[in-house]
Amino acid sequence: MESACQEIIRLAEKVMDGGQITPEEAGRLIRTKDEDTMLLLAMADKIRQKFGGSSVDFIDGPYWAKMFVLCFYTIWIVMPFKILILTSALASVNPMYYNAARVDGTSRFRMFTKITLPMISPMVFYLIITGFIGAFKAYSDAVALFGTNLNAAEMNTIVGYVYDMLYGDSGGYPSYASAAAILLFAIVLTITCINLLVSKKHVHYV
Repeated sequence: MESACQEIIRLAEKVMDGGQITPEEAGRLIRTKDEDTMLLLAMADKIRQKFGGSSVDFIDGPYWAKMFVLCFYTIWIVMPFKILILTSALASVNPMYYNAARVDGTSRFRMFTKITLPMISPMVFYLIITGFIGAFKAYSDAVALFGTNLNAAEMNTIVGYVYDMLYGDSGGYPSYASAAAILLFAIVLTITCINLLVSKKHVHYV
């Protein structure tokens, strides 16, 4: 029985070769929220095969392939929000600073490092903090890609471990879950404090 990734690769090859898919096959393509990512990976796998590479199962394959698809999927999900925040930050920079810099003959690179980056540094700092926190509390993305049994897929996270200790097949150990939750809190708090210390020197609030 072919895996979900292999099925999507087969259907993508069928469409790319000029074939048509049935309504049932189309329904299988949209049965989960990660369809766009899976389709992109299927196309990437098809291109890889065109250049003589072997096919890779990104869902049930080796660990590096599963980690790659998880990173790719996470970036795909969070990128629109980060682009929106950075675009808003760039639009808020007063053009007067750039005009004054051009009069003095300042290069574009120096304008970027001395004007743009300092002006948008609060938003960059915010995105870094939320990015770290989001990375450590990742769970739903892994479940969407690899199913609820993350231990079998070797892709479990610390939040998944807490859930397993409370409600999973190996549940009934609230003490372990509590310890993992406290460890997660300590890690996030430490990283946040380090970022706050760094921000005092490199983040400029206007």
